[in-house]
Amino acid sequence: MHLSHVSTAGSVELVRRAKANGLAITCEVTPHHLALTDEWVAGSRAFAWEDDGSRVAPYDTSTKVNPPLRTAADVRACWAGLMDGTIDAIATDHAPHASTRKDVEYQEAAFGISVFETAVPLLLAGVAAGWGTWDRVVAALTTGPASVLGIDVPENDLVVIDPAQRWTPKVLVSRGQNTPLIGRELMGKVISTLVDGEILKQSFAPVGAS
Repeated sequence: MHLSHVSTAGSVELVRRAKANGLAITCEVTPHHLALTDEWVAGSRAFAWEDDGSRVAPYDTSTKVNPPLRTAADVRACWAGLMDGTIDAIATDHAPHASTRKDVEYQEAAFGISVFETAVPLLLAGVAAGWGTWDRVVAALTTGPASVLGIDVPENDLVVIDPAQRWTPKVLVSRGQNTPLIGRELMGKVISTLVDGEILKQSFAPVGAS
């Protein structure tokens, strides 16, 4: 059995116990459940490992995701589960939406967040805060999902990351702009991707748009 989008301390512990009892179970976590807390719905813009940060108006519909954003304690538990192997993989749960699905009252808005372009800096920020290791994060993004699916990681499929590049997303490449990270400076950026040895994306200059 595979569980998607594990997000609470309780669920992580249940999976940990199941694995200890020899059950065939795997699970994954999303980048936003490893960085954002339920306080983001209330207007906070502090990552789970930050004591304080800027604030915006509450109920930004880009924070409405399923499962919902959890407490800082839950985020910490997810990192712990990732580090000890309880959580097998990281999956973005990239869910872009047209503005008509998000520019409505919070209770009427669609669930989902655009994550592809911000996943790497969110994870790097957690590593920089001391909540995890980059080696384990890379494994959870690559060999972890491959193991869950029972496939091999192609040797000629590569992602080149500049961990020191600062950038501020203003307009996403994705048609869905639904992310609360628009306008926030981030560190770490994918600068090149190769599929079967062929470069499909290359961006070396720091730019405002991802």
